[in-house]
Amino acid sequence: MILLQLLLFCALFTLMVKIAVGSSPLNGLFFYPKPVQERAYALGLMDREKVSRKRRRFMIPFFLVMAAALVLIVGLWNGICTFWPAYWQALLFLEVMNWYDGVVIDQLWVGHSRFWIIPGTEDIPLRPDLAPGAEEARHPDADLALWRGHRGRDRCALVLKGWMQGDDR
Repeated sequence: MILLQLLLFCALFTLMVKIAVGSSPLNGLFFYPKPVQERAYALGLMDREKVSRKRRRFMIPFFLVMAAALVLIVGLWNGICTFWPAYWQALLFLEVMNWYDGVVIDQLWVGHSRFWIIPGTEDIPLRPDLAPGAEEARHPDADLALWRGHRGRDRCALVLKGWMQGDDR
């Protein structure tokens, strides 16, 4: 049963992303790394205010729908009423969603689909950390060192700040 629920949760995630971008990758420009966004702005394909509006219009409903789906699955469908079992099951769903996003959405769908290529930005890698020469430009433990330097609540603030600014790291 849990596998079916995980598949449905990931399908909901995919559906929400597809609805957000519609028929143009420019509708999801906020998903892209900063260099791609900057090029799109320079080419006049989109302006910052419009991207900011689209980010908010997506992120708020996305968060609410995914949180509601998680509560409904864990609380109603599975009937879990106590904190720790609900916590561990919610953690499982969120971890699976994170891996699904990284592997299926980012690597397979975005990485191997012509749909996500914005004209005029073909030369910019969608994963700047994997671009040639990126290894020399940034130490591989830089994010880990930053992460370890912050504690609990501060880590959450870092994640939320990055999320609201569109940083997917």
